[in-house]
Amino acid sequence: MDEVERLIKRLKDTDSVVRADAAEALGKIGKPAVPALIEALKDEDSNMRLWAAITLSSIGQPAIPALIEALEDTNFFVRSNAARALGGILNKCETIEAVNEFETHLQDGMNSVRKQWKKGVTTEFGLQISKLQIAAARKRDELAPKRDILLDEVPKPPKKGEIYQQMRGTVRNG
Repeated sequence: MDEVERLIKRLKDTDSVVRADAAEALGKIGKPAVPALIEALKDEDSNMRLWAAITLSSIGQPAIPALIEALEDTNFFVRSNAARALGGILNKCETIEAVNEFETHLQDGMNSVRKQWKKGVTTEFGLQISKLQIAAARKRDELAPKRDILLDEVPKPPKKGEIYQQMRGTVRNG
């Protein structure tokens, strides 16, 4: 049994400390641990879901859809840590393309919110998604190339009387 499988097995341990340690260790392993941590986000123990949300933040982009789903968790601490994890992932985005991918996942979450609204159900889920969309827009603006205008390239306006002098010269020469 390799290390990942051993840690995945420890996620089902009866001791919550062992489970939390296993989740943390899986987070350090990275992408190979994502499926097990996503499964842990659905655990009946809210502490395990909380640890899974915290751990998935260190993994990044592959964890986004599962963390968005966790924003609908029944436990406040799981929801808030999922939102915090998503914010952390967004802050680590270094390209506009990564931010765009993040926003695509948020749009999927917002589509879920709209379906709930049509049924007359409102939750804080939509508010969390909206806050993350605003943060993503700010991040995209931050990453956008700066479009500074060089003042040397901007033509200077004529001084007072120059236009008259130019016009007078054109008339005399014409």
